[in-house]
Amino acid sequence: MPPPTSPAHRYVFTLYALDAQLDLKGGLTKAQLLDAIKGHILAQAKLTGTYKR
Repeated sequence: MPPPTSPAHRYVFTLYALDAQLDLKGGLTKAQLLDAIKGHILAQAKLTGTYKR
């Protein structure tokens, strides 16, 4: 999907450090993923980028 044609668009990436490797199936929604990793998060970091055509 191409970026929107608005003046600028933000992309937010979140990286999670977990205390275990989880056996998760593909196709999870964001809510399902966050629920599955709850209790396993050691740290997290966010990177926000702005894109403009």
